[in-house]
Amino acid sequence: MCGFIISGMIFGCRTPKVIVTKNWQEPPPIDVDCDKTDSLTSDIAEQFPEFPGGSDSFTKTIKANIQYPDNAKKLRLEGTIGVTFIVEKDGSVCHVKTVGNIFDNGCALEAMRVIKSLPKFIPGKQKGKPVRVRMVVPVKFKLD
Repeated sequence: MCGFIISGMIFGCRTPKVIVTKNWQEPPPIDVDCDKTDSLTSDIAEQFPEFPGGSDSFTKTIKANIQYPDNAKKLRLEGTIGVTFIVEKDGSVCHVKTVGNIFDNGCALEAMRVIKSLPKFIPGKQKGKPVRVRMVVPVKFKLD
């Protein structure tokens, strides 16, 4: 059985054993349906985007959809993937990519796939108007 951590919540975890892949190459960002006309993106907003149903619903959605890649499971790879993305003015998720030092063997692509598949967020707001907001989510892959 495998597990993961999202925003500090642990699922199915035991003593961690982390193996880092040395020749890792960052996968390309997933940019389907991005708003190419508006380049202004905030890292800070008066009201941050909210996932429908709140953080518990966000965690449940990730947990229900993430699949530990077979190759990473065979190699017993574990670690954290930082995934950054933009929540558009309409709440859609775009420009999904990984950040920081991570391990690979399919885990980065799986984390990006799941984030890209999320339903629309309630958009962030600045001065009462919807704005594009950059978000970062840590996704930790762990094996039991």
